[in-house]
Amino acid sequence: MGFPPVPYGDQAPNGIRHGDVIRISEASGPMYFKDAKKWVGPGGNGIAAPSNWWVPGAPQYSAILRYNNHPGGWVGDLFPYHRLLTCTQYNGGSSVRLAFLMNVEPDHIGESGSWTFTVKVYRD
Repeated sequence: MGFPPVPYGDQAPNGIRHGDVIRISEASGPMYFKDAKKWVGPGGNGIAAPSNWWVPGAPQYSAILRYNNHPGGWVGDLFPYHRLLTCTQYNGGSSVRLAFLMNVEPDHIGESGSWTFTVKVYRD
């Protein structure tokens, strides 16, 4: 299974350092998914995704994340966004940024709408 290049557009800086604590303090907005024929928030539709989706077991059509180091590439595996709804320490070694994606089948994307996230990073 391949994975699309991310992020699109401007390159975000590697703003998360080893030892930083990350928390998503807000996640909102609707995204329309043609395959589901409905508007869905970042939490998805409540149905566990099957094995051919990006993050099996996480809710279908939900927000998923992955760390990325520019220019080094992907760091770690994809994970459901709700893991960062509580304070979580990043211990990956190199500085990274977060890539926000959608838990869909690999050849599908959202049709319209948008999700908005507020991410807080705490460091000593």
